[in-house]
Amino acid sequence: MIIMRFKKMAVSAIFLLFVIFCSPSWGDELSREIALGNKVASQIESNWPIVSDPVKVARVEMVFNRLLPYVSRPLPYEVKIVDLEMINAFCIPGGRIYVTTGLLNFVRSDGELAAILGHELAHADKNHVMIQAERSKKLSLASLAIIIASQGQAAAAMMAGIAQIAITNGYSRDLEREADLLGVSMVWKAGYPPAAYLTVMEGLAEDQMKRPYTDPGIFMSHPRIQERIEFIRQVIKDNRWPLSRKKALKSLIPSVEEDNGRVYLSLDGNIIWTSSDPESSELFYGISEALERHLELETSPHDLQVVQVGGAETLVLSGRKVAQEPLPNGLSLMVLRDNIVQALTEAKRKNPVAEYLN
Repeated sequence: MIIMRFKKMAVSAIFLLFVIFCSPSWGDELSREIALGNKVASQIESNWPIVSDPVKVARVEMVFNRLLPYVSRPLPYEVKIVDLEMINAFCIPGGRIYVTTGLLNFVRSDGELAAILGHELAHADKNHVMIQAERSKKLSLASLAIIIASQGQAAAAMMAGIAQIAITNGYSRDLEREADLLGVSMVWKAGYPPAAYLTVMEGLAEDQMKRPYTDPGIFMSHPRIQERIEFIRQVIKDNRWPLSRKKALKSLIPSVEEDNGRVYLSLDGNIIWTSSDPESSELFYGISEALERHLELETSPHDLQVVQVGGAETLVLSGRKVAQEPLPNGLSLMVLRDNIVQALTEAKRKNPVAEYLN
């Protein structure tokens, strides 16, 4: 039922788009686009409740505002939250962007939210809605005028055909690629980890694997996810940006705590090593720093080994020394190694599709 309502509303919006933009008396191009956006926004907001929860709104607007300096067109950009369980986000003419509550529950960090918002901002900034609509001019303006005049009731069959051609296929491949390229650049410039663009798409790929494919809604513009993941990975590599999924997912975070004479080393809040020896503190902080710098979600358990270096047992991570004997009494490098591997395995479960697609 929700999908059908999306289709009816989107069809009406596209029809308005054609009529308004083809009217020679409708002011300059930017004004026409903004006016059209106002009409489409009124339709959207009369059909679905807009979320006013101050915590959710503040979070979305904070991320959105960090991306805004990197758009090029002077539109009245705005973001709102639609109360729908569907995982989705979309833009309309004039710079308005909508995200669903389902999407907010789906993303695992502000970086992933920035990736979604950056993608939609790129669509809005490059006016992709209009470009896609122009590519669907197989339909005559006369037919569109008839359908608008009848509000869709006099030409249901024609309306369904238009929806199939003009809307349900989403953006074409070149427009999606441009939005991804600009979107990941916005994410990087705004100070979010570029890998968040990968992790959110990997999350979408996992979501698709979990359930039979269903029509994701008119504005779902995320086809060919694996192809897009490969493209973004190459963009990050070509720009020499850091590719750290753990920062995007806020995982594999080490910490050291001292309490009642004991020292605790943790990963993601789970204790992996502890000691009551007063000399352990410096050692633990050193290990924590090494794990912060060198342990990644992409790390293989085989990259973490206890080996002999200079006659002393040494814990090595991807060729780098993490800790070495002698150790305070009761501590074992092999126990530490096994506990790190267990924490790494748990962290990988948060984003399992990454290894499958790589």
